[in-house]
Amino acid sequence: MDIRKCFSNPHSNNASNDLNAAVNIILFKDKELKTLLIKRKNDPADPWSGDVAFPGGKVDPQDNSLIDTALRETEEEVGIHKINLEVIGFLEPEEPRNIKGIKVLPVVSILKIKQTKIVLGSEAVKAFWIPLNQANIIIEQFNHKGKYIEAYLYNNEIIWGLTKRILDKVLERLKECNAIK
Repeated sequence: MDIRKCFSNPHSNNASNDLNAAVNIILFKDKELKTLLIKRKNDPADPWSGDVAFPGGKVDPQDNSLIDTALRETEEEVGIHKINLEVIGFLEPEEPRNIKGIKVLPVVSILKIKQTKIVLGSEAVKAFWIPLNQANIIIEQFNHKGKYIEAYLYNNEIIWGLTKRILDKVLERLKECNAIK
């Protein structure tokens, strides 16, 4: 199954003027299909401090498109250069629930080479590949500021919030096109 078909869609990376951030959903297949996540460093100025996330961030003035934003942030956060990535599509934009005024475009790309070394930038303390077959991802509920939130638990890392909602969409697309069970 060519996973490119799972993410081909008409959404343009410049379709909406109110999009001001992008994340990169990097897919890689060796024995199984995986995606790359990072754990953000603890920083009181960062609203996602210590959270698990896809590489990404806000648009910079030098970015010509949201694809540029996603690829630039990927290189800054995990050291994967854009020449080693093939952008294959987009998911519908998402808005974080903890901050108003941010609208994120999830960009989907394929890692074209087996890159064994991840070089962490200053915003991340860890990067890890998670298999996209749900047998490896446990759904948990955890208490966040007095509210119970549904999250994924993978190797003791909690995946919740915006990242979980985007990951849910990735899994849904992959199931719809029979790329995963």
